[in-house]
Amino acid sequence: MRKSAAHRWLELGQLNAEILLASSEVIPKRLTRLASANTPVSARDQREFARMSQEKLDAGAAVLAQSAMALATAGPRWTMRTAMHWQALGLAGLAIAGSTTGTKLRAGQAAMKRAIVSSTKACVEGSGQIASSSKKALKPVHHRAVANAKRLRKS
Repeated sequence: MRKSAAHRWLELGQLNAEILLASSEVIPKRLTRLASANTPVSARDQREFARMSQEKLDAGAAVLAQSAMALATAGPRWTMRTAMHWQALGLAGLAIAGSTTGTKLRAGQAAMKRAIVSSTKACVEGSGQIASSSKKALKPVHHRAVANAKRLRKS
């Protein structure tokens, strides 16, 4: 069963909340470690500080790659769908404008209604796909943030 657009946005919100909670644990611990580091910095702290930077670079690269992949695959398809919807709306508008009888007017109005409903459904579906793509792109950040919170709870 396909998830609704609203459900996909809720899932994205939950993922962001989990990242926020994990980050609220990790950031204070790391800042405390940075502030209390001795000179010279211990090997353990050096590893942690290096890890912090590398994780940001790795997560950023993963998000960028996922986002680029989603855009590359969805972009042309959504461009074509948008053009098709514009065409349907335009043709229905022309049918209404050019109608010379009540029957032709009603047929044009029915075509306009179908085009509007179809376009609206496509917009809702597109919104859900944006939420799904965003969630997929943020998965590496989520994974690292939650893993760091668990690891730093132990230390």
